[in-house]
Amino acid sequence: MRILADENIPLSVVKALREKGYDIVTLYDLGKKGITDEKVSLM
Repeated sequence: MRILADENIPLSVVKALREKGYDIVTLYDLGKKGITDEKVSLM
């Protein structure tokens, strides 16, 4: 399962989860920085 982290999740948390083996992607990784919450919910 892939986890989507929005901009409210600190990068330090994202990095820690990745180090533990979680498949986590950020909106920044996807080139979607700054999109609305409504658009995030549709992803």
